[in-house]
Amino acid sequence: MPRPIPRLPPVTTATRPSHMLPKVIFPFCANESSRSSTEALPVDSSRGDDEPPKVKGALMVEDLVDPRRSEPPYGLDGERAMLDAWLDFHRTTLLMKCEGLDDAMRKARPIPTSLLSLHGLLRHMAEVERGWFRRTLLRETKAPYIWLDPDIDDSELVPLDDADWDSDVAVWQAECDASRAAAAAHTLDDTGLRRGEPCSLRWIYVHMIEEYARHNGHADLLRELIDGAVGW
Repeated sequence: MPRPIPRLPPVTTATRPSHMLPKVIFPFCANESSRSSTEALPVDSSRGDDEPPKVKGALMVEDLVDPRRSEPPYGLDGERAMLDAWLDFHRTTLLMKCEGLDDAMRKARPIPTSLLSLHGLLRHMAEVERGWFRRTLLRETKAPYIWLDPDIDDSELVPLDDADWDSDVAVWQAECDASRAAAAAHTLDDTGLRRGEPCSLRWIYVHMIEEYARHNGHADLLRELIDGAVGW
């Protein structure tokens, strides 16, 4: 029989170690690095010992502020406009996560068990743009890979020793422009071909938003580990 898991006593505000005190995260803006504080803050003493303390005056991590990016308005008219706006929102978010760092920082892999780096994520998304809008939607099955070796998993992520950031950003931006042009010539119900099956442009849009959002989450973590900057 499996061994029962011992029930540990709750950590109270009196026994909480200093490294577990609430961490105040200050919003990261485009031209300002993030700051944090682990100093003790006033706690609402009316809460029970088994409840997490409610910190008075703590700030939430807020949106990155940049004129190039804004969240689509709630009342944006039409499905197509909404999909376009959210995809561009996430494209810009990835670029912003990579800015304000030197070359070594963008190529850094701060998670020992992972190949992920900010530079590698940008390369990966350039490949993803080409894969879904050219090979799938436009059915250009012979469109060459940019960096990827299809026989090696995640080969666009490494090596990056000789990778040039400005050149790679230009390639990624060109792929984004090509994707926009490909999409503009089709309706959401038009289909490309993915692994022998029809795939609608609507499905591609939703998947691309999901793909960027997932990797922007990776970029959030990488950036915080690299220089402490936070914000979404």
